[in-house]
Amino acid sequence: MVCAGLLTLSCCVPVVFLMVDKDDVKVDESKYTCSFLGNSSKSWKILKPTLLATFAVIPTIITVITSVLLVKHLFHARKVAKRAGSDARWQGIATVILTAAVYCLSFLPEAVNLVIWSHVTSESYRVIVPRVTETIMFFNVVGNVFVYSITVPSFRQFLKTRMETVTTYLTSYASFIVTERSTGDTEDISRNLVI
Repeated sequence: MVCAGLLTLSCCVPVVFLMVDKDDVKVDESKYTCSFLGNSSKSWKILKPTLLATFAVIPTIITVITSVLLVKHLFHARKVAKRAGSDARWQGIATVILTAAVYCLSFLPEAVNLVIWSHVTSESYRVIVPRVTETIMFFNVVGNVFVYSITVPSFRQFLKTRMETVTTYLTSYASFIVTERSTGDTEDISRNLVI
C-alpha cells in the first residue's frame, strides 16, 4: 500500500505539468531529460512553489524533525540503559545523525538550485549547475553504505563476509581461466566452472 502511494505521489509532478499545459514540453540538454517548462501558464506562479514545497522542502523538514526526535529518544534509551547497569553504545545515535546529515547535505545544492533557477539567466549556469546538483544528490545513496559501515559493526561484518566470498570466487575463476588457457582447452571454459 505504501509503495502504491509513493508511486502515485511520484507521478504528481508530470501529471500537473501535463494538465496545465501539455504543449509546454522540451528536451532539456542540461540534464538530458524531457522537461516541462512551466512558463506559458499563469497558474505556474502558484504551482511551482507548491510543487517545490511538496517535493523538496517538506521531505527535508520531515527528515530533520524525525531525526531529531529519534536521536532524542535514543539519548533517553541510553540513559535508561546506563541506570540499569547496561553498556549502551553510540552506534544508533551516530547512524541517525550521519544519515540525516548526509541526506540534507546531498539535497541542499539541488534545493537551492530549484529555488533560484527561475531567477538565473546565465546559460552556463543553466547547463552546468543542474548536472552537478543532481549528481550530488546521488551522494545520499552512496553515502549510506559508508555511514552504516562506520557505525554498525554487524553491517561491517556482513560486507567483509561478502567481499571474501566475491574475492574467493574471482580468484578461483581467474586461476581456472589461466589453467584452461595453458592446457589449450578453450572450447567452453564457463561450462566447467562451478559457481
